[in-house]
Amino acid sequence: MEERFEYIQCLFCVTGREAGVVRALEETEGVRAVFPQKVKAIWRNGAWGEELFPLFPGYVFVYSHQPLPYAGLNGISGVLRVLSYDKEGREGYLIENDRRFAELLLRLNGVIGALDALSDGNFVRVDEGALRLLNGRVAKVDKRKRLVNVEFDILGDTRSAWLTYRLPEDGMSADD
Repeated sequence: MEERFEYIQCLFCVTGREAGVVRALEETEGVRAVFPQKVKAIWRNGAWGEELFPLFPGYVFVYSHQPLPYAGLNGISGVLRVLSYDKEGREGYLIENDRRFAELLLRLNGVIGALDALSDGNFVRVDEGALRLLNGRVAKVDKRKRLVNVEFDILGDTRSAWLTYRLPEDGMSADD
């Protein structure tokens, strides 16, 4: 059965230190943490492979059963600030679409896999639940690298990420 957390927050951290922040947070009893990662298609040795890369560099999501002290979160090495909906930092717990996205990330252990895509004339149509929760919009498509640039609205800011997509299993290549 899936564990439910009452309190979910988002931290902004030093880029590249997300895994260390997650390890530090998970030393606290009753706390889980993940940072969003994406599966990226890599062409290596004549074949496509997949590797994990940060989806939103610098972001870590924290899940707890009890409110965590603001000063304690800011005191963790690598944490720059706790994100909030107001300038005073008082409304730091995620709500609505942001919370649903964070819950999905937890279920996926932070990993957003490759998107299934259908070739439809000169554009790619993407259908993925996590992206709909974030009101994702496909901005660009790079068929050669099998990537789509998707813009998201997170905590009131627009962020974009290049995500891998998979072609249907009908013999199409990335050049089609």
